[in-house]
Amino acid sequence: MARTENTKTSKPALLIICEGRVTEPLFFDGIKRTMGLDYDILPKPPLKDEDKECHSSRGNVRRKRKHLKTPLNANERQEEQKFAGPPPMCWISAGKQELDTYEEVWCVFDKDGHPRCKEAFDEVDKLIASGNNRLHIGFSSISIEYYFLLHFEYIFHAFPKCECNEKVWVGKKTKTVPYRCMTEEAIEGKACNGDKCVQGYARSKGYWKETKKGGTNFYPLLAPHLLTGISNATLLRRQSLATYPALKIYERNPYVDVDKLVTMLLGYSALEIGESIMVKDGAAKLTISRTSNSVEIQNIGNVAYAIQQGIASVFNKSTETSTELNIASRIICQGDAPAVIDLSVLPSGDIISLNFGRTKILSVI
Repeated sequence: MARTENTKTSKPALLIICEGRVTEPLFFDGIKRTMGLDYDILPKPPLKDEDKECHSSRGNVRRKRKHLKTPLNANERQEEQKFAGPPPMCWISAGKQELDTYEEVWCVFDKDGHPRCKEAFDEVDKLIASGNNRLHIGFSSISIEYYFLLHFEYIFHAFPKCECNEKVWVGKKTKTVPYRCMTEEAIEGKACNGDKCVQGYARSKGYWKETKKGGTNFYPLLAPHLLTGISNATLLRRQSLATYPALKIYERNPYVDVDKLVTMLLGYSALEIGESIMVKDGAAKLTISRTSNSVEIQNIGNVAYAIQQGIASVFNKSTETSTELNIASRIICQGDAPAVIDLSVLPSGDIISLNFGRTKILSVI
């Protein structure tokens, strides 16, 4: 992915294709603007119509959330035509076509009752098997709001819905009627107390208030907690794998991996337990490996490498602060035993970040 620094490429670096017209595009647009990145988003984030305040129970701080509702213009209608067909295959098909234009494409969508999830995942797996790993899926089992919820707490709960509602006939058409769970307008006898839908649960905890028709910009609310969201999403995947080892990703509830895209946008390479990443720092070549209790740094090149204080820091999820990690300075050469950073003394859910030249690695403990 190209950042704003000089990067020579024949194609634009990244396209993010979103299922939603407002919530997801605005979230990724917020990261784009904050980080000073250059990538495209479809559908394009709508222009703000009005600003309304959102109350957060965290310190009773009010942060602005922008509520938007605008009619489709010609470009938006053209976008809808591009995504014609049954979801989620419509976004995967569009993403494959866009690989002619972009170096990398991410399709962000939920299961949401879509009947062709297996086909969508199989299509991406076929591309990967053929050596093309440029098309990716950012998936949420119920809704992206579950991922948003993880910015405030760790929760492993199989919510049946994002928002409790029902479809009713109005004339010859059906209309979706929300139950407005945990709001002053909740429909008595139908609204849940936050145990059946993500939105109701979030409101019951005071993380956010009711979202408005037309979409809401969650980014200002989530921006201070992005690393917490990455940590909790990683922990959730680990628990999901342990709980449902035989199920495919699209069959699990709960499950999210949108944080993998967010990690990349923040400038990090994610390192999970059992994985390794090869990096270059100047003339040195290193392999960075993660075990359950450590990070190992192995020199695989011909140049000696000096491990120095300051290359590692730890994000404390409880306080949402980062501090430098005290590590022993050491010079490692090819063939030496790897340098080991012990993680066993650090709390689960904290994040270690490592800097090797232009490469930044992030790993959830």
